[in-house]
Amino acid sequence: MKLFPQPRSTKTLSRHLKSNYGQRQQHRWLIRGLSLFGAFLIGLVAVFYGLPAPADTAFSIRYQTNDTGNIIFVGNTVSSCPMVDIAITGTDLNGGNLATGDTIEYVLTVTNNGSASATGVALTNVRPTNTTYVAGSLVILTGPNAGAKTDTNTDDQGSFGNPANTVRFFLGTGATNAAGGTLTAGQSTSMRFRVTVNGGTGNGTDITNTTNVVFTNQGMSPVTNQSSRSVFTMDVGSTTTAFGLDGIGGSAGLQVSCPLAQAGSIDAQNNDYLAAMVDIDGDNTTTLNSSSANLNLPSGATVLWAGLYWMGSSNNGSRNQVKFRPPGGVYSTLTATSLYTNTYQDSYEGFVDVTTQVQAAGNGTYFLGDVRVLPTTVNNFGGWSLVVAYRAPGEPPRNLTVYDGFLNIANAATTLNIPISGFIAPPVWLSQCPVRGTCPRWR
Repeated sequence: MKLFPQPRSTKTLSRHLKSNYGQRQQHRWLIRGLSLFGAFLIGLVAVFYGLPAPADTAFSIRYQTNDTGNIIFVGNTVSSCPMVDIAITGTDLNGGNLATGDTIEYVLTVTNNGSASATGVALTNVRPTNTTYVAGSLVILTGPNAGAKTDTNTDDQGSFGNPANTVRFFLGTGATNAAGGTLTAGQSTSMRFRVTVNGGTGNGTDITNTTNVVFTNQGMSPVTNQSSRSVFTMDVGSTTTAFGLDGIGGSAGLQVSCPLAQAGSIDAQNNDYLAAMVDIDGDNTTTLNSSSANLNLPSGATVLWAGLYWMGSSNNGSRNQVKFRPPGGVYSTLTATSLYTNTYQDSYEGFVDVTTQVQAAGNGTYFLGDVRVLPTTVNNFGGWSLVVAYRAPGEPPRNLTVYDGFLNIANAATTLNIPISGFIAPPVWLSQCPVRGTCPRWR
């Protein structure tokens, strides 16, 4: 599933289609997608590119009616960038094309982008292949415990060689030579080390830096151990730098970070980053994760039907249940009346009718929690959609149809056609009845 350009691996996601026939008997399809980093719309056609997968579920009509109204949906994700993020820059200190014998200086910036403290923060970086570590090059540049560090692991927060060929920094306030300290919400720290490119390394060889950070998220209940990762690549024989697991795209000096990718500031993709659960409801004891979305129906609108969909990667036995909180209400546990599953990454989608709840609550902020997703990992996703069909004064007559199903979307050359049937285009005379009830043949 494409979050950033050029996805490389298969994603199994749900889709909800709405057919929306108006006065001139035209129609449009909107395909609902949930990604790692946010809700978005993709496509205006019923032809998808992908690979069939086990347990695909054909699209069928979930709800259909003729009325003067429309269909909208809102939603959000429950997995996003890990709370602690890593940005990497790599600089050839010799300038020009990267060559054997040149010195690369890596600057690593670790930032707590969350709303709670991260404790036990520790960074490791295995010396890139085809390089030699420059002894005595460890420095914490900014943040707690700033200053030069020795290569031994017995006297300060930095070391090289324990484990073998590995740079390690213990970061944050209170960090020692054996344990990470604390980065409070919004706090950053940066550090550097250097390597030289080994002789005999041929042009076109990737020098790849992989940096990992482990920490404990104090904002989760129970507190949760999480991790982050960034990858940065330089090519011998050129000035090209790149980022991502396969070294896609990039420019010199570019900082590689999950939030920048999420914001679209760099050309990256979700497969390159670990995804962690988010929990925004301010109640770490009630929900494992949570997110919210605002429903804003037109003035005078009447809710005809509302369906709640949630999806994720998990084989947890409770993935058929979520916690739903309407505006002004409290959480209640809902159980799926339909549960679609797929063996790829244990992907699934649940559905339950919430018409009564949405009719009672109306516009406002809806929360969903406890969407089951994998622990912090790559190729992870979790999210939800609230789909609402409504009647409203002044809307043209339409046939309102909600389709749902479950299938595998991949970046592949195979064309996957999705059969859709049951469309009901309103007759021509219906366009002559702009006000509900003024036409004797309304039905």
